[in-house]
Amino acid sequence: MMEIRFTLLLLVLLLVGCNSKQDEAVPIDDTSTQELSYLTHAPASKRTWLTLNHLQQGEYSQPSPIHNSYFMPIDAELTTLDNFSGNLTMKETKMLGNGPEEDNRGKGYLFFPGFTTDFYTQGEHFVPVKQDIIYSTGYDSFWGIILSPGKIWSEADDQGWLRVAFPFVLTDKLRSQTHNGIATFLFDPTNNEVSKFRFQVVQQTASYFQYHFWGQLDLLFNNESSEDFIAHKAMFNQYLAALPNIATWQSLTAAVEEDYVNAIVSDPNGADYSAIGLHYNDTLYLQACPTPYGDFPFCAQMRQGSFSAAKSMGAGMLLMWLTQKYGEEILDDVVTKYLPIEADHNQWDQVTIQHLIDMSSSIGELGIYPENDMFSDEYNEKTGPWTWATSAQEKLDISNSYSHYSWSPGEVFRYRTVDTFTLAAVMDALIKQKEGNDVNLWDRFTVEVLNPIGIAVLPAIHTIETNGTRGIPLLGTGLFPTAIDTVLISKLLQNKGVHNGVTLLNTSVTEKALAASTMHSLPSFNDNSIQNDNINYRFSFWLIKGTNMDCEYWIPRMAGYGGNFINLLPNGVTFFVYQDAFNSDFLVEAEKIANSLSPMCP
Repeated sequence: MMEIRFTLLLLVLLLVGCNSKQDEAVPIDDTSTQELSYLTHAPASKRTWLTLNHLQQGEYSQPSPIHNSYFMPIDAELTTLDNFSGNLTMKETKMLGNGPEEDNRGKGYLFFPGFTTDFYTQGEHFVPVKQDIIYSTGYDSFWGIILSPGKIWSEADDQGWLRVAFPFVLTDKLRSQTHNGIATFLFDPTNNEVSKFRFQVVQQTASYFQYHFWGQLDLLFNNESSEDFIAHKAMFNQYLAALPNIATWQSLTAAVEEDYVNAIVSDPNGADYSAIGLHYNDTLYLQACPTPYGDFPFCAQMRQGSFSAAKSMGAGMLLMWLTQKYGEEILDDVVTKYLPIEADHNQWDQVTIQHLIDMSSSIGELGIYPENDMFSDEYNEKTGPWTWATSAQEKLDISNSYSHYSWSPGEVFRYRTVDTFTLAAVMDALIKQKEGNDVNLWDRFTVEVLNPIGIAVLPAIHTIETNGTRGIPLLGTGLFPTAIDTVLISKLLQNKGVHNGVTLLNTSVTEKALAASTMHSLPSFNDNSIQNDNINYRFSFWLIKGTNMDCEYWIPRMAGYGGNFINLLPNGVTFFVYQDAFNSDFLVEAEKIANSLSPMCP
């Protein structure tokens, strides 16, 4: 799929913009004479770094991130601590890093975002209440932050203090790039004191911005919180109950030839792959999540940048849900029934919801022949301004300024992220028309679909509205799933939208969308105007022709920039790769493993 890679690479270069400053890395003290083995090697049986004393000091004492294992238990006693809660606040603060100082809008890459969140403890778990995107409370930071549950424990040398470690993500307001970090601090539940906040950001799904950040900052603690957490704790228990069994990748060799298993290997240096996993019979076989500083400790909970995989797990699933609520007939509703569109042509009067989810709206300007590249109109002079537009109306104004092709809607596949946003706006207007203006599309979907399958929060970027309301979700590129989220979503899709006997997604629509055939799909063309015999598109899913020669089948795939792939194989196996280097999708190798677990041909 080289044509996909090249086109999307050009797109991202436009989206990111150029930083003319190209600042040097933040200067740090010369520690070249010190013994620095702790930077890249796992600790021994006794803690020598990130001690209580280290975390009570005012400054960061290492010249770079250190091995991730120092953030986790070392000679520890597992601690259970129920009903302890409070509030944590971080002020926007300068951090260390090896990248540029700021973006081309003057926002600081080297400012850790300010945030505040309530938290509670439950058993050995540390649970922040805010797990959606938190945009910095200051004015200088480029970043927003997503906090995830972590763990608590005690160590003998910590003088009665308890340790906390949890994963987080730095991201922005426009794209689902992720910069994965891990943080730790100590607290004294008796005297309500906390240490400094130590963190490092050492992995990413963002091929265009591969830098690391680290630091030791002040953390404010208040033992008073604004909630009783009853609903949060119930949802967290539901999440724990929904967790699949997690096994090592190598344990697949119990049922699969070792050569097949070993053929799928992530980069041990942590440069390319963030997560690789396979789900079958409620077991997630997960490779370690490598980084340049050792494996990421919270691999299964590590949030990934979906990029365009959001079109399937976002827009596609939302439409499966809405057809369950309101009937399949809404697929034939014209877009203008719900969304007023001001354009210099009347083609929109023929475009239906079905056309938008199939990427066959017939709206567009570049690639005027049906056999032109499927990405002809994805990358153009309007793409940058559309991406940088922050409000829904700004985005829609640009989307509506496009002309139209000579063919009718539904006839030709043209990949256009702007059409997915228009679809999101239509679905938002539809649900508001049905249930009231105070209903938010993504929040309602979360409550009615994601929560029941065990996903408490799936962060989604929304447009930013001047009236303070929660805007339209960016369902084309803006989701942040974990490996566990990926499994739970894929399991629901593989089960045709049914969870524990309850139909959450329209079964008929889901079944048609994920059929292992090309029925109701459209062919794709590459940049040489040649039809791709092995790639079709339907209902936000790519269809990839299987390689098993004993029978013909097609594999529905969610796909995103950088080489993110979630493949729903016809025998119930789900195989996924999150990466940012456009390397192998390993699909041929994954098919061999899947076929060993359960034959794909009758």
